[in-house]
Amino acid sequence: MSQHKRTKRRFPMTAILAVLLILAGVAAIVGSLWMQENEINTGAELYDTLSEQLKLPPATEEDTEPQQDEASAEDNAAAENDSAEQDEHEQEQPVIAIPEELSAEESPVQPDVTVVPPLTLQPVEQPAYQFDPTPEGNGGVSSGLTGANLAACKEVNNDFAAWLKIPGTDIDYPVVRTNDMDYYLDHTFTGEESIVGCLFSLGRTDYDAPSQNIAIYGHHMRRSRSTTMFQPLHEYKSASFRDAHATIHLDTLNGSRSYTVFAVISKRESDWDASAADFSSQDEYQAFLDRALEWSLYDTGVSVTTDDHILTLITCDRDYNSEDGQLVVMAVQN
Repeated sequence: MSQHKRTKRRFPMTAILAVLLILAGVAAIVGSLWMQENEINTGAELYDTLSEQLKLPPATEEDTEPQQDEASAEDNAAAENDSAEQDEHEQEQPVIAIPEELSAEESPVQPDVTVVPPLTLQPVEQPAYQFDPTPEGNGGVSSGLTGANLAACKEVNNDFAAWLKIPGTDIDYPVVRTNDMDYYLDHTFTGEESIVGCLFSLGRTDYDAPSQNIAIYGHHMRRSRSTTMFQPLHEYKSASFRDAHATIHLDTLNGSRSYTVFAVISKRESDWDASAADFSSQDEYQAFLDRALEWSLYDTGVSVTTDDHILTLITCDRDYNSEDGQLVVMAVQN
């Protein structure tokens, strides 16, 4: 009798222990996912701040043309007045000799003095590095299509190769060229350790020549609510999304380029190397392009030849294959 009672008491305790273990496991999973999501959001904020710091202020028509027109009108009016006065008093006015140089002490006009706050009080409005967006002012490097301050990007990270932007999406990031891929898988452009990493190209990629194929890798934050890094590329599985976001911009230190998406591919990493930079022959390059068009999820109607240069964006696609699935978005230079 007592043994039976002990057995009945032991069963509820075992069940409670099992439930507690399950709850602990669920809590650990939820906690891990929450921490990962928080780290992704933090990484996204880092890049948002970086973008603000490394983007040139956009020039507007109000800032340029109207001011120029107004200044021109004022100059013309002043010139006309001067000309009229000169004609009217040409015979009556004596000739006055004006010294070529006039020191500040001799000048009868005292300049206005404006107190300017130190730059350190306005770090965002007064960046440490002043960039001249004109080719004459920066040795040929301009902000191009993305608005990025390319010279400043190079100063922040010597591995900087380009700035990538897809209008209408959150993809608006610096790209590095490196042989140390492992580092940039979990470090940002500015060196912070983060799960979001940094967009990168392999060292074999030539941005100057450029290579026939410029391939860029980036993380896909699966199951995250964030649209950080290359997560928006998965929207290209939809032809309608591709039609609305067909253009990709790439600014490099050697010039700006615009591309049009011609293929979207889901594949395994082991299937073929989509990051091949250059090809030994036109036949080899043609075979590469033919495979891309054949494997594309849909026909974009865009033609590509071996005379073209292409841009290839690569990220994970674990929905296609849980082990080594990849999503590849390929675009041809306009």
